[in-house]
Amino acid sequence: MGDVDLDFLNQSDDYSRKYQKIKDNENSKIQTLIVTALQSLGGSGNTLFSTADPRQLLDKVDAALENSGWKPFSVLPAKQENKIKKVKAREDSSLSDLTGSILSGEKDCLAPAYFYRGLFFMVLEEFQSALYNFEEAINCNFSGKDEYKLHHKIAQCYLKVKKYKKSREHLTIGIEKIKKAKLSEKQKKDYCKILQESLQRIAKKTDKQDDSLNLITNPHIKDKRLSSLVGIKFTETQGRFCVAQKTIPTGTVIFQDEGITPFLNPDDKETQSDFCLFCMKPIENNP
Repeated sequence: MGDVDLDFLNQSDDYSRKYQKIKDNENSKIQTLIVTALQSLGGSGNTLFSTADPRQLLDKVDAALENSGWKPFSVLPAKQENKIKKVKAREDSSLSDLTGSILSGEKDCLAPAYFYRGLFFMVLEEFQSALYNFEEAINCNFSGKDEYKLHHKIAQCYLKVKKYKKSREHLTIGIEKIKKAKLSEKQKKDYCKILQESLQRIAKKTDKQDDSLNLITNPHIKDKRLSSLVGIKFTETQGRFCVAQKTIPTGTVIFQDEGITPFLNPDDKETQSDFCLFCMKPIENNP
């Protein structure tokens, strides 16, 4: 038994596979079962244990335990449901904590969690993901003195993906939010100046043509990556998840998103270097 992971086996719900360490008897589930079973039979001095034949002994013990009303699962701790860890969203929260806060579905935490997670993606230069999180923050009624910052960040992301019209829209909203924010007059003046200068720099720029393939014919109102045929729900144990709103025809695209990284012909090593993994164009005269 030297190579058997006793701790792992003792944590299993399969009681036929359990073992115990002598020094940890008080924590062993199988030890608890044996002790309570003996107690229900009146202890090891019970005359039925004098039966020599093992098969007969097991049959007698089984019958006696059944008559005594002993239930093995009643002496073990009830299995607890796995619940989503609830974490309060803060500016210094980790990305995993922010995601956990979103999955928990706490209404007061959703908007700031999306906002701070959007900032993470901006640092990673994943601007589409950042935009999704910022827009979700708006959908969750993000408010307060940082509201102008949210629109400024959205404008910066749209600028990075060359969508100047949307960038101008959010810069304009940001300026209006500054005017209504609880800031000193000097702060309002300085912040408005920054956004107005940004607005002037892109005033005449036109959007880059979007040549991406959009396969979602009727996007979801809250998440344009999803089809409207799919709904978003929440439970304490599962967090947020998707369900079918109605019958979905075979072949319907219900979700579309950008890939994390391109990888062509993973099973064909001879052609892996025939295409650029950034632009997907064939490589000629590869050095």
